[in-house]
Amino acid sequence: MTIAICFKCGHFKKGAFNPCENCAVSPRSEEELALSIVLTDHYFKEVNLEQLSTWIKDGGSAELSPGLLREWIGQIRNSGILRHSS
Repeated sequence: MTIAICFKCGHFKKGAFNPCENCAVSPRSEEELALSIVLTDHYFKEVNLEQLSTWIKDGGSAELSPGLLREWIGQIRNSGILRHSS
């Protein structure tokens, strides 16, 4: 099971695309989906996710570099996930 953190509130959740149990936000846009994929245990160790969680909870925002964001949006578009979620 994928461990992820909510890009909006920093709460831990299961699955990158699942709604957050704390704030009820679900990633919808390409940018939110990309960020949600990256904020998982597939890309960060749990200790780093805990640091990111604290950062977001303390008012910080998680952002991807423009190049990484473009790369992930391209992968999301190629996957067709947005067509399936409508």
